[in-house]
Amino acid sequence: MAPQFSLVFLRNTVSQLQQVLRAFCLHNTALGYCQGMNFLASTALLFIGPEDTFWFLVAMTEHFHDKSYFDDNLAGAQADQEVLKELLEIKFPLISAHLSSLEIDLATITLNWFLALFFDAVPFNTLLRMWDCFLLEGPKVLFRFALALLGQHQDDILSRSDTIGIMKVIKAAVRLIYDVDGLFKLAFDELGKLPSWNVLRSKQLNYLHLLNEKLSKRQRLRSLHISNFDCRVCSFVLIREDLAFAGLISGFVIALHLRVDEW
Repeated sequence: MAPQFSLVFLRNTVSQLQQVLRAFCLHNTALGYCQGMNFLASTALLFIGPEDTFWFLVAMTEHFHDKSYFDDNLAGAQADQEVLKELLEIKFPLISAHLSSLEIDLATITLNWFLALFFDAVPFNTLLRMWDCFLLEGPKVLFRFALALLGQHQDDILSRSDTIGIMKVIKAAVRLIYDVDGLFKLAFDELGKLPSWNVLRSKQLNYLHLLNEKLSKRQRLRSLHISNFDCRVCSFVLIREDLAFAGLISGFVIALHLRVDEW
């Protein structure tokens, strides 16, 4: 049964959550606050104190995951989604093929699972069991849980032929995973062997390298576009005494608000 808390307790927890997140931002200024941290910290605060919760966040971002996992681009988490796609193709090829045929990116469904450790995806008691396993076994279990959740509802997924329908059925189905033992049996027994963590880590680093290359290329193109921006005016239209539109050689049109000084 999910824990019950008084209003005073919850107010104190919110205050502690703010303190923990501020402390983490001061501790890791390069990373700061990012998506999913509030979910991780707020859940931890229900069972441990603020200081231990702070170190829990440190462990999540500096031990369990690569430093790129929670960066501005969520590159590490995105790399894990590419690894998950490979594993889905091996373990549940029908689901993989169905999603591909509909041009549905699996990451739109599973990215938040990985970032927030399935917070707000599964029932609370199921979540706690999954967290226990994660803290004991490490990030590799995230792949097992994600595959098990998808595999349990293969028939429902295959029966839908649109993106919104598939996302809705998965979201609704995983919220009803109260049979934790059944989920764990599928994830660790019936699913069979997965590549070792070293192999998974190697795949993740490879995808991370490809993603970083893509991001760097995008930034270079953006910089090139800015450097080639020609702001010379080729046309000018006065709308009224304090407003004009100017056409630039680069193809942009800008509005100019003119200041009219009285002599």
